[in-house]
Amino acid sequence: MWWLIAEAIFDVIPELPAPKPSPTVSTVARRLTGQGRSAVAVVQVHGPDAVSAIETNFKAASNTAWRTGQIRFGQWHGGRSDSGEDVVITPISDDQFEVHCHGGIAAVGRIMDDLSESGVQCSESQSSGETGANLLIREATDCLIHCTTRRTAGYAATQVRAGLARWTIDALDQLESDSQAAVVSLAQQADQILRHARWSTRLRDPFRVVLCGPANVGKSSLVNAIVGYQRSITYDQPGTTRDVLWTSTTLDGLPIRLADTAGLRHLVENKSNAISTDDRIEMSGIQHAQKVLAEADLLIEVTDLPNWKTAKSGSDFGDAWNVDSFLPPRSTTSNEPSIIRLVNKIDLNNDDLNDLMTSDHKDSVLWVSATTGQGLDELCLQIVGKLVPEFPSIDQPLAINSRQSQWLARLRPDQRPQQFRETLNALLTGQG
Repeated sequence: MWWLIAEAIFDVIPELPAPKPSPTVSTVARRLTGQGRSAVAVVQVHGPDAVSAIETNFKAASNTAWRTGQIRFGQWHGGRSDSGEDVVITPISDDQFEVHCHGGIAAVGRIMDDLSESGVQCSESQSSGETGANLLIREATDCLIHCTTRRTAGYAATQVRAGLARWTIDALDQLESDSQAAVVSLAQQADQILRHARWSTRLRDPFRVVLCGPANVGKSSLVNAIVGYQRSITYDQPGTTRDVLWTSTTLDGLPIRLADTAGLRHLVENKSNAISTDDRIEMSGIQHAQKVLAEADLLIEVTDLPNWKTAKSGSDFGDAWNVDSFLPPRSTTSNEPSIIRLVNKIDLNNDDLNDLMTSDHKDSVLWVSATTGQGLDELCLQIVGKLVPEFPSIDQPLAINSRQSQWLARLRPDQRPQQFRETLNALLTGQG
């Protein structure tokens, strides 16, 4: 049943203190989830008459009093005598409710029409003046609409309900006494929020994970093994992948875009295993791959067992992956990508695998077989660990975009209280 999905969503969101009401504004309803058909849609009702509007149109299955964070199942009848639609209502605060209903266009339209007849101002999008919400909540709402996994949506929903907005308002209250000690404490708290900014600013956007390495080492097979179906064409001929092939997946609640790139080989004339000067297609594929490497959040450098054995007998283990010379320089402001190195096709080995490992590389290299699945679970764990070394608690305030993280970074312990307040107000309103 669709309402079970709604209940599952709220399993990851704790009961939070209600945000301060804004009694001077009208009661407003808007759809939080994106447009179009979906399993569940969410309509937010916020304002001084929110309780009255909800109770006019909704009959709960139980008669218990409203309580912040609870899940109330019942019928949305819209004041009519028919049985109505099954919905789930969640009180966010005394004057803010969320209506979780079937995601069809007609179901959402009926709820919005009923609310409008009850005197609620209905809107499909939220402008700067609607609901009296500050900029932080508006940004969090927009982030929530665009989240694609339950985990990221849970963090975004917390920011809508309280999160960074509540922290900022509470911080302003603490500074009313002009205490320098409060400035120092709040600056430390801001630093803790920024610890997670590299991930939290990406809640709505998938991470870019790029598989790269020499030709014919099984990069396409690894992509297929990770996503669970044949997304990339595989063939035992170098250069089969001529362009960057993207596919989407989810690992531990993280939305990820996997890129399968062309095998990396330098253009060297009259040498074996070199790109022919006439093979412009493969050359273009490699150049495209280099551009993708420059934008990656995580590089998975892939080689195979034959390449590893050859490199092991030489002086430079890096030759097994042949990636470093293809990495373009990054700007000083961009983050360096994390790197995972792995050896694929270990199922081809007839000897003891430990004999092939060296003490210097045994723990720094993953040993994987895309064919048998050996090592794939560890690979997926390392992908998540490299992208998000530590997940914050679900109720922690987070910076969900670069604007927020930039203002938080300006909160310093040596600022005077008035200057600190001005920075907090700029974070809250966007004006500063």
